[in-house]
Amino acid sequence: MLNNDMDEKQEKDLNLYTVFLKVCELKNYSDVAHFFHYYNRQAVSKKMAALAEQVGVKTLFIRKAHGVEPTSDAIKLRDNIVPILKQLEQVENAIRAFDKNSSGIIRLRCPSHVGRFAILKCVRLFREKYPNIKFEIKKMSIDNSLTALKIGKLDLVLTLSTLASDIFEIVKLHEYSNTFFATRKFLEDNGIDENVTAAQLKTLPVIFSEKTYFNHAILSGLEAIVETSSMEMTYAAVLDGMGIGYGAEDYIDKKSVVTLNIIDYKVSKSPLVLAHNSLISKPARAFLNDLINHFKIKNQ
Repeated sequence: MLNNDMDEKQEKDLNLYTVFLKVCELKNYSDVAHFFHYYNRQAVSKKMAALAEQVGVKTLFIRKAHGVEPTSDAIKLRDNIVPILKQLEQVENAIRAFDKNSSGIIRLRCPSHVGRFAILKCVRLFREKYPNIKFEIKKMSIDNSLTALKIGKLDLVLTLSTLASDIFEIVKLHEYSNTFFATRKFLEDNGIDENVTAAQLKTLPVIFSEKTYFNHAILSGLEAIVETSSMEMTYAAVLDGMGIGYGAEDYIDKKSVVTLNIIDYKVSKSPLVLAHNSLISKPARAFLNDLINHFKIKNQ
């Protein structure tokens, strides 16, 4: 039977490895201290010195001008400890089930129209199961949100653009088909139906957001008569009869507008991607699993 001193040492060991992995990720003692709410960077430095002594090496990190770099020993340790800690997380989840009485806060970033049409539905369903879980849904640039994720100010980041990272885990949830759309009255007033050529489209007033135009390979030579700041504004302008809009087909109410078939042009698709740290809170992990299941059913 283990004595109390051994129990304390085991608990301390796990804490050291958790801090170690965060140093490997952020490569900056001050950022790690901020993440774990330590008083200063020296607390992190002492923990890494203690871990180095424990595993029997001189040092795990080499100081650089703007942070630290892991040694070859640290890289070996990281590669071996990550699967062990993930397995431990699975064991803890099995023992201490996440139930309806669990509490916590999930902080996530998502594009406004994705939040409105998809994520809010998932949030509502999740809170029906776990009423004590609160959500903070942020709207910020993708660069700022990834920085916030890196230092622990966000749990999950959703984006409609492709992400590649060796820091975060990336999950592709869904792929949205984009489309041009207009009201039936607008088509009738302009003497066209839902089947148009690319050449015809270039002669018609088109509305899309500057961000949408930047992110997607929209028909070359197509210029907007109105550039909006969001998908919601584009949709409102189309309903007002100002022209033809462009956006994700999933979020278009086909009772109000008609989607166009561009005969000689293949419209691009947008991936819905989620980024998160390898070790996340139990509420965030549960919501992540719900999101994956939601879109798995949607994609069937």
